[in-house]
Amino acid sequence: MTDPHANIRRAAAIAREAGLHGAAAELEASLNCAYTTSSEMVGTIGLAVRVFLEKTQGRLAPEAAQLLDECLQDVANVWPRRLGIWLVAIACAFAR
Repeated sequence: MTDPHANIRRAAAIAREAGLHGAAAELEASLNCAYTTSSEMVGTIGLAVRVFLEKTQGRLAPEAAQLLDECLQDVANVWPRRLGIWLVAIACAFAR
């Protein structure tokens, strides 16, 4: 697994350039939390990425989307057996 921080920071910078300041700030907030375990970190960051992609749908540069897709690939590698739980968490986040 690669460290997602660089990809997320770059994608957030690209989003800011496109005027998506609020969504970029929310995405970066996931990087500034204390986590108990690395799997918790990966899951939370993955959820933040999915929420960000949903909020910016159609307005995000392809380069940023590619960077975030790489993050989601890593999430899928860490959470393969917990994928169902993760997908439920995503659905709950979108329902807010």
